[in-house]
Amino acid sequence: MIGFTNAGGGVDRLKLRVFGSTSAPASPKENDIWIKTSAAILNWRITNVTSPGATSPNGLVYIVAATDGDRVSTANLPTLNVGKNNKILLNFRGCLQLISGKWKSMDAYCYKSGGWVQFSSAWDGTLYNAGEQYTDRTGGWMVRLKGASGGTLTPSLHGYAEKAVTMTTLGKVDLTNFSKLNFTGYGWEDSSGGRDKVHCIVDTAQINPSNYSFPSGAARLDFSGNETSGTYALDISSLSGSYYVGFYAVRNENKIHIDKVWLT
Repeated sequence: MIGFTNAGGGVDRLKLRVFGSTSAPASPKENDIWIKTSAAILNWRITNVTSPGATSPNGLVYIVAATDGDRVSTANLPTLNVGKNNKILLNFRGCLQLISGKWKSMDAYCYKSGGWVQFSSAWDGTLYNAGEQYTDRTGGWMVRLKGASGGTLTPSLHGYAEKAVTMTTLGKVDLTNFSKLNFTGYGWEDSSGGRDKVHCIVDTAQINPSNYSFPSGAARLDFSGNETSGTYALDISSLSGSYYVGFYAVRNENKIHIDKVWLT
């Protein structure tokens, strides 16, 4: 155990306890919070801030929460009643710690009904960023080209080819508790009418261009249509479980360029 703090202003009367350690605390009580960390917790706050601007003190912890009316999900995230008779509920949704001057997402848990319920992950949801493939989450990425060669995996997912371009995770990605698949990039399909939009897809089957046709998938977003990079978000709030994530273009001439992919 590397320490815990019971400071917290308005919630102190509920005796909320926040522990920091690399292993679960012994003899936990209902609503205890455990942050899996090797860095000392010097202070903590419950907040709705997900992108803190503070740069000190090191060890500061932000426990990210929303009020009952602003909950993103109720099925898997623990709640804390801070109003007693008024039932003001906080819905835990993340945890950040300032370590060596940088905010890091942390594995964090709340003790509920005899067990630790995780509400924050040290993984921030990124699936690809500037060549980093996050293979522990995606299984890696693959770029396939029909009618050309030379697709790249770094410093971006990039492909240009006649007939088809596809980009896909090699493994399925768990989308549970996420509501959006975000990505930055551009692409186009050439047709007789000009450049058409390309496609982001989430599906139970890996994207395969062999038949020059593609399913609509469990969720799909058509985007870009030019060479101007933008940021897009595919709604995946109705999905749970694991899916392949990818992009495709299939016309007479095709191009896709992706710099970053992440879940929120």
